[in-house]
Amino acid sequence: MSQTTKKSNLSISGVGKAGGGLYESVSISGAGKIEGDIEADKISISGSGKIEGGVKAKSLIISGAGKVEGPTEVGELKVSGSGKVEGYVKAETVKASGSFKVEGSVWSNEYHVSGAGKIEQDLHAKEVRISGSAKIEGEVEADRFFASGAFRIGKLLSADEIEVRLYGHSEANEIGGAKIDVRKHEETFWFLRWIWGGHDTRLETNLIEGDEIYLEYTEAAVVRGKKITLGPGCEIGTVEYSESYQAHRDARVGKANKMS
Repeated sequence: MSQTTKKSNLSISGVGKAGGGLYESVSISGAGKIEGDIEADKISISGSGKIEGGVKAKSLIISGAGKVEGPTEVGELKVSGSGKVEGYVKAETVKASGSFKVEGSVWSNEYHVSGAGKIEQDLHAKEVRISGSAKIEGEVEADRFFASGAFRIGKLLSADEIEVRLYGHSEANEIGGAKIDVRKHEETFWFLRWIWGGHDTRLETNLIEGDEIYLEYTEAAVVRGKKITLGPGCEIGTVEYSESYQAHRDARVGKANKMS
């Protein structure tokens, strides 16, 4: 008759350290560290604790200045303080407040940022919600993208549904989606504008392409779609539409062409 090996718990505090391995629950606080890859049901890192390897877990909670130096595959990732992952992240849900940095790409069903998040490669998620500030060096691919903060996307932002409520200055190289709705929020916080170095509330991009598009305070070289409505504050070089087009009296448009 086979016996199931019981997984042990691991707790490190102060400047303690331990080797990697298989555990049930892991707690790292102070300047404690784990040397090597680790797999556990639940992992908690606080203070300046770090894992010098990869992580596999059902739950990973990072607070303080916690850091993971390898790839991270978890069910749930919660970050507060100034968490950092030096590899890629694969997670069912990512919820980050404070400062959160990932040096690789992120794959997640839900990616929610309410602090200052940075991804140095790509973000792939079913749902993205940004209510603080976010910087993604690569592309963003999602089913739904909601932003009520400031963001910078180095490449393409692509989602079926895109809803943006502008706080301060946001930018993406290109934007594509079925339904795109960009509006100025009723209030713009001065500190978000200061963080991004912007002095106005605006979205800047080279190209916006979609089926139904509504834009406010947007600067773009080209806007292309079926139904396009430009609200106040827009500066558009060329509009290309196939079904309908209308522009607010305060919108500035170089030319508008109906596509056959």
